[in-house]
Amino acid sequence: MSDNAGAAEQVLQRLFTDPEAIRNPYPLYAQLRDLAPMHRAQIIPVWVFSGYPEVDHAFRTVSFGKRDELTRGFGHELADDQTYAFMSKHSIVRQNPPDHTRLKGLISREFTARRVQNMAPHIEALTKELLGRVEDPSDFDLMNALAFNLPVRVLGELLGVPEADQGQFRDLTISITKLIDPSCSPEMLVKAKADCLVMERYFLDLIAERRRKPSDDLTTALINVRDGEDRITEDELLATIMVLFFGGVETTTSVIGSLVLSLLQHPDQLAAVRADRTLVPGAVDETLRFQSPIQATARTVLESSVIDGVELAEGDIVLTYLGSANRDPRRFTDPDTFDIRRETGQHLAFAAGMHFCIGAALARLETGIALNQILDRFVDLALIDDTPDWRPNATARGLDTLRLSGTMA
Repeated sequence: MSDNAGAAEQVLQRLFTDPEAIRNPYPLYAQLRDLAPMHRAQIIPVWVFSGYPEVDHAFRTVSFGKRDELTRGFGHELADDQTYAFMSKHSIVRQNPPDHTRLKGLISREFTARRVQNMAPHIEALTKELLGRVEDPSDFDLMNALAFNLPVRVLGELLGVPEADQGQFRDLTISITKLIDPSCSPEMLVKAKADCLVMERYFLDLIAERRRKPSDDLTTALINVRDGEDRITEDELLATIMVLFFGGVETTTSVIGSLVLSLLQHPDQLAAVRADRTLVPGAVDETLRFQSPIQATARTVLESSVIDGVELAEGDIVLTYLGSANRDPRRFTDPDTFDIRRETGQHLAFAAGMHFCIGAALARLETGIALNQILDRFVDLALIDDTPDWRPNATARGLDTLRLSGTMA
């Protein structure tokens, strides 16, 4: 092992095990990019890509795709394809063309831009309802008051989950993220597996109920969608609903918290967006780059490849660090600066290529509405705790708490 490779391995070890890396992984990412933007790891049997060009290449090139990297690369020894629907071969996150093209086409017939945009008034009403429950604005936790609950409500109602059942999904979703965390302890993994099955059983029952009693929700629409004689299979239906719910809740929860935190840590940016709400979309997008909700994801090498003289064999797993790529100075000017007016660069927070996040538009819509409603409801917002706790996950980056003080507008 070369000196650079040895040093890169030490950095990777810290990323997986050092609590400080959970709070602030970005200095370690910079070291990893400088040492080896493509590194053959020893701690887990994967390649690690940390630079923007390398990660972007893995996302957009047909020689990279999806197989069983989520279950194989992290050494979690997850059960077979029939057990974890959202990670199974029937899931859109595990498929490649032509299967991926077919399934995404069917889903997109019902999960449309119009359906998402038509949800805006209801999302605004839900946000007002949740913020209206804040009794003491001088000390409240935004994560508990809004960020954890709004996406559960939105995705729950989109899919037809009764409001009385929605509360359980907050903790289930947080737990299930451990299935994609290489630093996950054996005890946490056991709980994550069990919670994944709880969620899966719930959605199986919901699908059965919607077959008996169709409703005006996305679950019913996905049951009925067709392209000629083609339709979504039973296994694909469960996997799709799991992916939409889990991915939609986890991502949006994290971005809402990170957005408000980043603005409060940059008062000039907060003042600008409060004065000019046309800056809200830019603030959301900059947060996605600056504090990517998913810090890393995986790909499999489908065809042997050579990148910058480095040989990757068919079947190799590649751990792509989106959080590092989105701070790469080769792509972004002053990448460690939070700038809601940033115009250059295309962040990879939602991946790229054929596996670009299918729920990106909904996540952006929810987060933008949340920020507008927060600014409308509270003035003089401030952090009570300058160092809020991040959830202990090396892959999914989100706050555990965000204590704020403010005055009702």
